[in-house]
Amino acid sequence: MRIGIDIDDTITNSYKEIFEQIGKYYNVNSYYLIEEGYKYEDVSRDNENFPNYNNFCRTVVENLLKTVSIKHGAKEIIKKLQDEGNEIILITARDYEEFSAPYDITRQFLKDNNISYNKLYIGIKEKGRFCRENNIDVLIDDSITHCRSAKENNIPHLLLDNTFNRDVQGLDRVYGWYDTYNALQNLKNAKTQES
Repeated sequence: MRIGIDIDDTITNSYKEIFEQIGKYYNVNSYYLIEEGYKYEDVSRDNENFPNYNNFCRTVVENLLKTVSIKHGAKEIIKKLQDEGNEIILITARDYEEFSAPYDITRQFLKDNNISYNKLYIGIKEKGRFCRENNIDVLIDDSITHCRSAKENNIPHLLLDNTFNRDVQGLDRVYGWYDTYNALQNLKNAKTQES
């Protein structure tokens, strides 16, 4: 299988750490933002309360992304999937608008943390369409928007559970990387039976 995998909040634990920094940078209650399920898009679009968000990304988030922790089981499961013959395609929305060198930063982080992958794509805003156009069999992401996009493009998706996506219905949800592995095995078995 060709497996598309998001990075931020899918492989990494960046959500809480970034929102804690948003709280410090903008002098707001980060605990409130996290509990209310704020998403990055909510902050980036709210110029009144969070002005110059791109500057925040370049000055704060860019450094944070170099040291953010890896989700439990992510490295091991991704390596296992690759060892089983699956192609691992990392797909991130990180782009040059928000970061000075998103490809280099991401590649170095993956190298430093021994994350296995075959290909890395940055700046992908329409992940569902990207998966369809690049024959990717499944997308693993924490983003409601990207999983809906995958669904609309007839790409199986696995929405990795997070505080900001818990209220959403109608998407195929997984709870951590071991659950993700089991869901991928089920998808693979279903695909084999269809053939």
